[in-house]
Amino acid sequence: MTASLAYPRTTRGPVAAWRRFVAVLVKEFIQLRRDRVTLISMIFVSLIQLLLFGYAINTDPKELRMFRRAASTTICAPLLTASAKARSAR
Repeated sequence: MTASLAYPRTTRGPVAAWRRFVAVLVKEFIQLRRDRVTLISMIFVSLIQLLLFGYAINTDPKELRMFRRAASTTICAPLLTASAKARSAR
């Protein structure tokens, strides 16, 4: 039995791409298991980012200044401006 019949090698196509992807993924997890410092630093940095973006950075745009340029001269442009001013006054 030749090697090509025992294990058909496909180097192209989606199946081969997924096999390569899984092989690299398994290799990386094996290396992470060996290197504890990298694993701990990855977890620590992720937790710091979670805390920073979750609590420290405020995503509420209360004090955000707005600029609007009305290119149209329809009745909607002044109404939108008045509505934005009323909301910012709250």
